[in-house]
Amino acid sequence: MATQSQLPTIPEEVTASWLSEVLKVNVKSTELKKILPGTATKLYVNVKYEDGVGTDKAILMSANLCIKGGFNPDFIEQEPFLALNPPTVPPPLPHSVQKAIVITGGASSVGSNAIQLAVSAGYQVYSTASPKNFATTWADDLVVELQGKTLAGAFAVGDGAVEACTKVIRQCDKVEKKLVAYAGSLIPSDTFRSPTSTVKFLGSMMLQLGQRALLSSYTGVRTKFIVAEDICEPDNVASRLVFRDFLPRSLASRQLVPAPEPLVIGKGLEKIQEGMELQKKGVSAQKIVVSL
Repeated sequence: MATQSQLPTIPEEVTASWLSEVLKVNVKSTELKKILPGTATKLYVNVKYEDGVGTDKAILMSANLCIKGGFNPDFIEQEPFLALNPPTVPPPLPHSVQKAIVITGGASSVGSNAIQLAVSAGYQVYSTASPKNFATTWADDLVVELQGKTLAGAFAVGDGAVEACTKVIRQCDKVEKKLVAYAGSLIPSDTFRSPTSTVKFLGSMMLQLGQRALLSSYTGVRTKFIVAEDICEPDNVASRLVFRDFLPRSLASRQLVPAPEPLVIGKGLEKIQEGMELQKKGVSAQKIVVSL
């Protein structure tokens, strides 16, 4: 049964209890009248309200609703990324958290914020926070921890994370989506200093892409590199749900906090190179900041 934090994926999950939670009105029963298939399927539903519902929320004792959504598990599976539930303020209650997600690089700025977003969307998060955790035993231990839980997928940050996440997804007994959303890893600052180093890097990258394609065909676990080039578009769903609907309220209530802690190394443009050098040496659970 779908909850407000867990959107329905098939028409049968649009129940009276789900509509009651979403509409904040006591719905007695539902009757599915018509389904109009598409990339955004439309469900035409007749609902009957409980006796005594106030006229401020329901003028009639019954109404016809049009509900728009995916409602096709096969189509949802083909979505390019994880298609997680949106974060909400306040977050879903602990007893409604039914799915898990793996997020690597939890001490990084990307990972620490991804963790907060996932928790606010109603997921149980399993994360790593150090390069040493990418050893083989990390994946083995996590597979044991995830037994019996439904895994929604994985969000990978850092070197070796894709391979480890692929192993976890492959060995878990309940997986909703066999996909690793890859946010990238650190590129050494001297990568593009000469034609030789540039060619070497590009060759290495092409080799990794080929290896991951072979791994995907063998394991059935896909890897999708995250590209957010359209994040500023007014009709971008992720931008609307996160930046407009969630962030202002979550920051105001301290449900989401800026993380990790800032490490201010100085003020002025002349300090930027110092910051880059410090970043090259590696930092954990800190965000290097230069004040201007």
